[in-house]
Amino acid sequence: GRFTEVNDAGCSLLGFSREEILGKTIMDLILPEEKERLFSHRERFLKGETDLGEWLLRKKDGTFLPVEVSAKILPDGRWIAIDRDISERKRAEDALHHAQERFELALKGADLATWDWNVKTGEVIFNARWAEMRGLHPDEVKPHVDSCLAGIHPDDLPIVQKALVECLEGIHSEFECEYRVSTRSGEWLWVL
Repeated sequence: GRFTEVNDAGCSLLGFSREEILGKTIMDLILPEEKERLFSHRERFLKGETDLGEWLLRKKDGTFLPVEVSAKILPDGRWIAIDRDISERKRAEDALHHAQERFELALKGADLATWDWNVKTGEVIFNARWAEMRGLHPDEVKPHVDSCLAGIHPDDLPIVQKALVECLEGIHSEFECEYRVSTRSGEWLWVL
């Protein structure tokens, strides 16, 4: 279970010299709470599977580096792993997550909801606020255009359908319509 070889890139990635890494085990470099996950991956490796996963590896300075690891066990019993630094990707994912949170807070503060409709497939992506305005949990909403149409007041449905057709045919460049939708409590909510 000890490192027997490491290339220069691996040394540079973690800040260790080759001599400092050789003889260490993977347990010396991962978080203690990741031990069980490592053992479950080992079981899959022993069955001949290759694994691609994300791990935090301890650098010489004590900080942790997020890496993507592709690993397998070779026929002679040695593990081989290729590690790739994913710090920039993680920073970008984190920034995107925070931007989405701020966007959702702004929508909620303005009492706005969003939806995105793939006209070809019928798939609709709703934000959480869209469901909440109707008294629903986001998991309760089927991600399909039928979810939108099902809650429209019967008297308003022809107006909505006409506006949709005119938008899809290019008569209007945007879909805009004011109509009522049902809420879980049975009330009607006016939306634009």
